[in-house]
Amino acid sequence: MGVGWAWPYLLLGIVLLLIYKFYNSRSFKLLSAIPSTNAPRFIGHTLDFLTMHPSNILSFMLQLFDKNKTNKNVMAIWTGPFCFVYLRTLPDIEKLLSDNQQLRKSINYIYLEPWLGQGLINSDGTIWQRHRKMITPSFHFKILEGFLEIMNSKLDIFSEVLEKKVGNGYFDIEPLIANYSLDVITETAMSTNVDAQRTNSEFIDCIKSLTEVIIIRSVRIMYFFQPIFNLSPYKNQESKSINYVNKYIAKILENKRTEAKNIKKDENVENDIGAKEKLALLDMLLQLQFSNAKITDKEIYDEVNTFMFAGHDTVSSALSFVIYNLAVHQDVQEKVYAEVMEVLGDSKPTYQSLMNFKYLERVIKETMRLYPSVPYIGRRLKKDMPITDGHIVPKDSDVAVFIYDHHRNPENFPDPEKFDPDRFLPENIAKRHPYAYIPFSAGSRNCIGQKFAMMEQLATVSHLLRQFRISIEPGFVMKPISHIVLRPNVEGVRIKLTKR
Repeated sequence: MGVGWAWPYLLLGIVLLLIYKFYNSRSFKLLSAIPSTNAPRFIGHTLDFLTMHPSNILSFMLQLFDKNKTNKNVMAIWTGPFCFVYLRTLPDIEKLLSDNQQLRKSINYIYLEPWLGQGLINSDGTIWQRHRKMITPSFHFKILEGFLEIMNSKLDIFSEVLEKKVGNGYFDIEPLIANYSLDVITETAMSTNVDAQRTNSEFIDCIKSLTEVIIIRSVRIMYFFQPIFNLSPYKNQESKSINYVNKYIAKILENKRTEAKNIKKDENVENDIGAKEKLALLDMLLQLQFSNAKITDKEIYDEVNTFMFAGHDTVSSALSFVIYNLAVHQDVQEKVYAEVMEVLGDSKPTYQSLMNFKYLERVIKETMRLYPSVPYIGRRLKKDMPITDGHIVPKDSDVAVFIYDHHRNPENFPDPEKFDPDRFLPENIAKRHPYAYIPFSAGSRNCIGQKFAMMEQLATVSHLLRQFRISIEPGFVMKPISHIVLRPNVEGVRIKLTKR
C-alpha cells in the first residue's frame, strides 16, 4: 500500500525536476529573450486554450498577432513550458524553409502519427527523402494530363448533383464539394471508384473529427501526455474515426493488391522520360513492392492515408473558398466566365487549355492568399537559428510560420483584406519577395501535389461557371476555422445556383 501511494509523488517529483532543469537551461534563457505576448511566463496561454472552443483558435491567434504588432520580427507564444517561436520577417521565413537541414516537423505533428504514421507529411530524414523521391514521379505532368479525364467524369456527376439544387434557394455547397473532391482523389491517386457523390461517404466526417482532435491536442497542454489523453473523451473520438478510416483504406488496398498481382511486372520500371512507370500513386507503390523495392506494407498504408487526407481535405477547402469569393464578387465571376467561354467555348478542357486560364488562375491564387488551406507550418530546429533581430532560436525549439497572418502583411500586400486577383499579375509578382506568398509552403518540403491542386481547381471552377451563376446568401459572413486545414465554419458556404 505504501508503494501504491508513493508513485504519484515520485512522478510529481520527476516532473518538477524536469521543469526546474528546463527553466535553468540555455534554451530557456534564449527563448525568454525573444519578444513574446504579455501572458505570464510559467503559465503562458494555457488557460486561454483550455477554456476555448476549437473553432475559436484561429480568431484568438489573430488577436494575439494584432495585439503584438510591435513584435514585427518574431513572436514567442508560450503554453506552460512549451514555446512556439513565430517568424514574421521574410528573410527569417526564407532562411527556415529553404534550409535543407531544417526539415524536421514541429512537435505538434506527433498528434498526426496515430493516423498518418510516417507518411510524407510526418516523416523526416532518410524516410522522408526516400518517400519523396519515390512519389514525385506520380505527379509528372504527363500523369496529371491523364488525371484530367477522371476529373471531367467526376465533374459530370457533380453537375448532376448541383442541377437538383437549382431553383431550391440557398444551400451549403461545402459538403458537396467535399464528396466530389473525395471522388477525384480516390480515383486519381488510388485508381478506385468509391462513388462518394452518390453515397455521401462517412469518410469525410471522420477526417473532420480527426483534425478537430489534433488541433485540441496541439493547444491543450495536458493532452500532450498520452495517459491523460487516453482518459479524455477525445481518445474515443480519435479511435472511432481512425478505425473507420483504416477500414476504408484497407478495402481499397485489398482490391488494388488483387489487381496489381495480375499486372505483368516491368523489370526496369523505366520509361522514355526517365521517370517511374506512369501509374497512379497506389499502383506505383504496389508495383515497386512487387518489384522487390524496399517498401513495407506499413509505408504504403501511411502514404495512402496521407494522400487521402492531403489530396482531399486541402483541395476541398480551397475550392470552397474560391466558390465563396466568386459568389461575393459578381464582377470577378463574370470576368472568369468570359475567359472560360473564350478559351473553351463548348469543348472539353485539356491540360493545355487549363493553363490558358490566366485570370482564373489569379483568382485562385488570391483566394489562397486570403484563405490558405494550411494556415500554419512548423519545424523543430536541428541547429541554432540566428534571426534578423539579433536573437538566437536554440536547437530543438519549435518554430512556426502563421501563413494566414503572413499573407495579410500590408508591407507585402497593401490593403490586405481586399480581394484583388490582379495582385498576381506577372509585373506585381515580380515586385514581391518570393516567400511573401507561400500557400503550399516553400523549399524542399513544399507541397508535392500543388500542381494537382491547381489543376483540379481550374477544371472545377471552369466547369461550374459554364453551367451556373453563383450568388451568396444575403447576410452570410465567412468565418473560417482552423482544424489543421482551414475551412468554413459550421455554416459552410451558403450559395444559390441559377442556370446560365
